[in-house]
Amino acid sequence: FAHLAVTYRIIQEMRGETVTDWIKHFDDMANREIRERVARFEGERSSDPVSASRWSQDDFVGTYHHQGFGSLHVEPSADHLWFRIDGLSGFDGPLMRYSGLSFEYQGDRDAMAWPAIAIPTAPRGERAQIRFQPASNRIDRLRWHDWFGEAEFVRATVPGMASGKP
Repeated sequence: FAHLAVTYRIIQEMRGETVTDWIKHFDDMANREIRERVARFEGERSSDPVSASRWSQDDFVGTYHHQGFGSLHVEPSADHLWFRIDGLSGFDGPLMRYSGLSFEYQGDRDAMAWPAIAIPTAPRGERAQIRFQPASNRIDRLRWHDWFGEAEFVRATVPGMASGKP
């Protein structure tokens, strides 16, 4: 947000307005967002522990679709899952499970990132979150909470099933 802080200050000075401390404003906003994210993380982790979940990690694997983002693939990778969006490889990254249906997205959220070196770490709740949603006996969709807000992806396929339906 540094570029916005500088831009807004210049605009205020050119208009002769009282100058706001935009750096403090954006720092406060980021700190508030992290506190809210960690609180949501801690709440989900304690109310829906992985150990009590009926869902295995493989239940989340598949392709999900969003009208704006396109196809998002959730793929198995050792002890975690891998997040990949077609055409946006800079956003690829590990998904680390912290509750029955929720994962922390540990991609760099930077189109210039090199995801091949992303190393999964224990989730702390400070990063973007992916929450899967079940329907009947399978995972039906996911919600991605990140800097842009929330995006809902609908499941398109399940591995081993051409139509994605049991």
